[in-house]
Amino acid sequence: MTAEAVSPGVLGIDAGGTFTDVVLADPGGDRIIASAKAPTRYSDLSLGIADGVKALGRDLGHVGRVCLSTTLATNTLVEGLGAGVGLVLLGFNAEAARAQDLLSQIPVCPTAFVHGCMDVHGEVSQPLDEEGLRRALAPWRGKVGAVAICGVFAIRNPEHEIRAAEIAAEEGGWPVVCGHELSGELNAVTRAATAVLNARLLPVVRRLLDSVRPALEIHGLPEDTPMYLVRGDGALMTESLARARPLEVFFSGPAASAIGAGHLASVERGVVVDIGGTTSDIILLDEGTPLLSPDGAVVGGLRCHVPGIHGNTLGLGGDSHLRVRPAGGFDLGPGRVEPVSLATERFGLRLEQIQGRISWGVYGLPDFLVTGAPEPEDLLPGERALTQLVAKGPVTVERAAEVLDLPSPSLLPMQRLLAERVILPVGPTPTDVLAAAGEVGHAERRAARHVAGVLCRDLGMALSELLVALRAAMAERLAYGIGRTCLDHWWPNYRWEGGADLALRDEVGRNDAFLHVNATLAVPVVGVGAPAGAAVPGAAERLGTECHIPQWAEVGGAVGAAVARVKRMATVKVKPLFEPSGAVRFALYSRRSREVFLEMEDALSRAEEIATELAREDLAGAEGNDGEAVEVLLDTAEERATDSWGGSLWLGTEVRAIARIAAREG
Repeated sequence: MTAEAVSPGVLGIDAGGTFTDVVLADPGGDRIIASAKAPTRYSDLSLGIADGVKALGRDLGHVGRVCLSTTLATNTLVEGLGAGVGLVLLGFNAEAARAQDLLSQIPVCPTAFVHGCMDVHGEVSQPLDEEGLRRALAPWRGKVGAVAICGVFAIRNPEHEIRAAEIAAEEGGWPVVCGHELSGELNAVTRAATAVLNARLLPVVRRLLDSVRPALEIHGLPEDTPMYLVRGDGALMTESLARARPLEVFFSGPAASAIGAGHLASVERGVVVDIGGTTSDIILLDEGTPLLSPDGAVVGGLRCHVPGIHGNTLGLGGDSHLRVRPAGGFDLGPGRVEPVSLATERFGLRLEQIQGRISWGVYGLPDFLVTGAPEPEDLLPGERALTQLVAKGPVTVERAAEVLDLPSPSLLPMQRLLAERVILPVGPTPTDVLAAAGEVGHAERRAARHVAGVLCRDLGMALSELLVALRAAMAERLAYGIGRTCLDHWWPNYRWEGGADLALRDEVGRNDAFLHVNATLAVPVVGVGAPAGAAVPGAAERLGTECHIPQWAEVGGAVGAAVARVKRMATVKVKPLFEPSGAVRFALYSRRSREVFLEMEDALSRAEEIATELAREDLAGAEGNDGEAVEVLLDTAEERATDSWGGSLWLGTEVRAIARIAAREG
């Protein structure tokens, strides 16, 4: 922990997969007052947050704003968890949906097809079948925790979705998510997927927020302090919006790291590499904000309408499993284990148990098993026996196999238990090697030295040689990942397997080569995360560019949360309505309503007005937000096509309003 006697202004929190980082900063984030790290607790993220705040040793009475980035949404959906959701599809043809396999693009859940549809212009083409909806909802009582509703062309006129939401609330009292509230895109299938994923996260994010605030108030945080979450595009969203649209915090962690890295290194355009315990996130930064995927985020293999970072995630981190190959050399990851030198304090692993190991990574398995999350009720007998054994204290895999009367540790029934974190694996990692060299300060040094000593013996290397080889292996993988991420951004529709490998893996110095092709990065690389200094400089050197490892890099995500800005964007579309008589009217479509005008200028003027109102509304709702200066930026984008005579045909205009509050004004 570091500290300085200055009153804090912003509390930034990054609840990552391995550590929870906390910083206190001045209102503009230009001065970091204190920082701390604490292990993330998988069973309850608020506990790790409370541990981090406690480690600061500061009273939070003068904090004016809390800004949180979290992996909760990502982990919940990737692991298939969250609330049970019922999906109501309005106006969909059930037979056509099944024949065209449209449901494969939507998360699996109870689904009801109900009559009621708008046409492409927002006119009612089929009335809502309210009685049919009530019959469809009845079997869901007590079986689902939320309801998602999506109608065909509902973004042209949301009346049916709004009425269906009212009926769902009457029938079951469920929290309801409507597709038109989340996206203005026409693709109803993708809107349905977005609505379901949001509904699945509703109780999960609400539980987190309900538990975080009391944990902070214990340390003096005023009850009315506004809380914000980092969205997937790096902007802050109010607590009230996060409760309503929790899917938007998907990619929250990488976005916060990108913002923090750019701020700390004073870099507006570059590549950010955030090395955590489990993964390394590669994010492209432009004008100080993360570059986004134009097609939206991919969540659990499904495309959805939320901001998605254009980046790449590698299975490489400080806690990647380090294993010696039988034929020589070592493998690194992609699996993650708890570092041996950190398991003494976290899990009660005794030093004599560690020093009793004469080799590491036998069978390619972890060396120790420790207890993690509470065990599920539906365990198989062998799984239950293993969890009960591990619950008594850390145990070697060999001892576990002996107790369960198995001929080999490779037969232990631990795959599901590891996936659900009921038990946690412990083994050698880069963190252990760096700790042995004195480069990691929060580890048990004697344990780290024993781990590194055995690895060096088996590899035939001195510790200094192992450090060089480890850094080189990590740097090579990072350099390749950076290069592929940049190539995929500029040429996403091309197949680069052969060309990228040639450019990024060129073996300079080969005597039999007639041609050398080398990739050179045109922007700097910024590394954040505790292990960044071990690998990012080498990756930058391979790509021929400069590298920044700024001060406070080890808590870059928390800094990013603290300095991010509150920002919301609302869109309103204006399109022509061609009548049989030849007359043209102009329809305005927003998530609020549909309006029709005789003059284009009137429609566009009204669109700017509504977009501004919607963007402002999206900023409102969090406690303590009153009185903050709101800046609204308006932008328009026309959709045009070329007619048969080569002229330009106007198809519509999208009006965008961005409302934002500078974080320093909190």
